[in-house]
Amino acid sequence: MRGYNNAKLVVQIDMEFRRPFGENIDDLVGEIARLVTLRASFDVPYWRDVPEDRKTKIYEKLLDKFELRVGDEVCNDIHIRKIIYEIAGRRYRDVRSTLYRHYQSYATNEDRLQNPPEDINANEWAWLVNYFGSKKFKETVKDKLEEHVSEPCDSPVASTPEEVLSLVVG
Repeated sequence: MRGYNNAKLVVQIDMEFRRPFGENIDDLVGEIARLVTLRASFDVPYWRDVPEDRKTKIYEKLLDKFELRVGDEVCNDIHIRKIIYEIAGRRYRDVRSTLYRHYQSYATNEDRLQNPPEDINANEWAWLVNYFGSKKFKETVKDKLEEHVSEPCDSPVASTPEEVLSLVVG
């Protein structure tokens, strides 16, 4: 994924709203999702627990393909890194939610362990199978569902169980 003449794709960063924008935004977010899937550690409960060296590797790989700019200047400071990490954290939750749905598609841990999802390390999958089956995780899911049900709904369309699950698996 490169621009014309193999140049890096340019992505503008809006510092006020703390988000990227422009014509290459979809490519950026897609690449972040791909790198998170391939390089993040899924044997921890949350993105914040992913080892810093893995996060740094994701960020560095991203900079191989994208030029992040604030205005006319190329930027690579801690503020830009935090914005990219926020996006990566959301993608991490998405991947974890997908992994949980895969977990739910099998009845026993033996079946789950024999049928790991693609693109995930067997040791990390074994950790997730144990984690998703833990009492602590199940209580967290139950608490989040109860909390979500008790909240008033400002929208005419209620959230789906998948959206609630995404908050928990995150």
